[in-house]
Amino acid sequence: MNILPFCFAATDEDGEYEFHYSDASFCNGGNLNGLENDIDHRYPLKVAGKNLNRFLSAQYPHLLKNLSFIKIDTEGHDRDVLLSIKEIIRQHRPVIRTEVMNRLSADEAMALYDTLTEMQYRKIFEYQENGESICGPAITRETVKKDRTYDLIALPS
Repeated sequence: MNILPFCFAATDEDGEYEFHYSDASFCNGGNLNGLENDIDHRYPLKVAGKNLNRFLSAQYPHLLKNLSFIKIDTEGHDRDVLLSIKEIIRQHRPVIRTEVMNRLSADEAMALYDTLTEMQYRKIFEYQENGESICGPAITRETVKKDRTYDLIALPS
């Protein structure tokens, strides 16, 4: 397994962004623009942002052919990241693990689900590790919104 860490956020356009965090150690937070969020995120941090699709296609085209898994946890912006790399997803069909944050509205949670199905992911489950499988109950458009934060695992069709 090859995991390449990069010190930047996945954004639509390259640039510098201000993220906001709920704690001084910058562990939980991010770009809160456009989210219905009632948490006090008072700690700002300047963050470099890059268009992930352009970056990976330019810097690592030889590795993309081996792309088999994507994990996204961006405090409610998971759908934005998926959309920003939809061409890579379409070409390489990786398994996707993504978060459904409890602060998403029902419409936002359904939009995340719809994005996955529009990308031809038809087997979508709640992520649960139980020793034998990572796939918990199947998730549908009607069941995607829950009153808690959880991860989805989406398998390519």
